[in-house]
Amino acid sequence: MSRNDRIAVQRRLNALGYSTGGTDGVLGSRSRSAIRGWQQQNGLAVTGYLNNNQLALLRDQAGSVSSNYEQQDRNYWQQTGARGGANNLRAYLDRYPDGIYAQTARNRLAELNGNNNGGNARQREERAWNRARDADSVQAYNGYLQNWPRGAHAQQARQRRDRLLQQGQFGGGGAFGLDAESIIRELIR
Repeated sequence: MSRNDRIAVQRRLNALGYSTGGTDGVLGSRSRSAIRGWQQQNGLAVTGYLNNNQLALLRDQAGSVSSNYEQQDRNYWQQTGARGGANNLRAYLDRYPDGIYAQTARNRLAELNGNNNGGNARQREERAWNRARDADSVQAYNGYLQNWPRGAHAQQARQRRDRLLQQGQFGGGGAFGLDAESIIRELIR
């Protein structure tokens, strides 16, 4: 599956109420857990991986509920995030990480944490993460990890970088280009 296909899978699972923890195109542990939950609910073999028939079923199911998804998002915001408080904001973000009010919830959480500059740092990190995902290269993920080794997306960046390395997609040169020795050193780290 392409990255866009994986994002579509995550969006469909979220629309059906199976939280993937975000729609970043990386099918990590939360996405696999969501897939397993969906498979179990539909009486399918619970593997955490989707075959073509399951992809079609997921697409059909999500298509029938997507018109209600936005209204469910708004209703859940009223029940949680709109009331304020860190727990309510986190509950909203857990269910709708890319929802209508997701950025508002993140900003309010940053304010609650007394992190006025943290919001700017968080935004810089998010922009760097988005650039790394868009480039989808070893160099881009290494660039993100150099600046945010313990960032919100560090684990995902390492996983995707490692997958690209396993596939032999080292990428070429650039500001974050690496030679084979550097790659091995980075993998050991």
